[in-house]
Amino acid sequence: MKFKKVLATTMAATMVMASAMTVCAADQYPNLKIAKENVLVAGDVNLTNVAGDYSAESVRGVAVTTPFEDVKAALGLTANQRPTVVIYDAEKKASPEAIACLEGAEQDAGATEVASLYFELGAKEDGKWLSQVTDATVTVKVGLPKTADRTKTYSVIRIEENGVITMLNDLDTNDKTVTFEATTGVSVYGIVTDVTNAAAITPVVPVEVPAAELTEAAPVEAEEAEAVETPEVEATEVVSE
Repeated sequence: MKFKKVLATTMAATMVMASAMTVCAADQYPNLKIAKENVLVAGDVNLTNVAGDYSAESVRGVAVTTPFEDVKAALGLTANQRPTVVIYDAEKKASPEAIACLEGAEQDAGATEVASLYFELGAKEDGKWLSQVTDATVTVKVGLPKTADRTKTYSVIRIEENGVITMLNDLDTNDKTVTFEATTGVSVYGIVTDVTNAAAITPVVPVEVPAAELTEAAPVEAEEAEAVETPEVEATEVVSE
């Protein structure tokens, strides 16, 4: 089950700032991988299908397991464009607002963090980042830290740059790894355990738009008005997997 809710606009802005920091910080200690390269994840060989900088050190390896061609198609890329990722440890000094947001979500969920990552998914052409790609997700496998208790159940709290928080369950059954969906753009991912209140990440009450506001925004003829239903606009959403 995947639960999602929307953050305040101000927090979304801080996540956009984190995107610029991602590339700069990773350039200082690159661990570059090519597409379709074998990497170790929790001691096991896995194929990572997207090229990029895999500099996270708090976990035991990371692999993007979605097939290369599927990622390329999902991002809407042309022949000369290539999907690219940047992955490194989330640090408070790089973006204190984003980390504070993650810590707040973890506190709300009663969760204990074992690691946190910055993960940026985008694309390059001729070595330059594309300013826009189609929204998409890729499946990511992460090796749990050696200190992680393998008898426990792990989840992931994702905080996206557009201000959305999502609680993700582990998609695999391996007690050494956690597998989850990563989204386009830059996000912070907290790998957590001991979740006692997952419902804290669910939406609360949908917001209804008054009929008067709808009329002012888009007036209709009298005979058409009866056929128009007042839409319900939600500030948050729930997605089930």
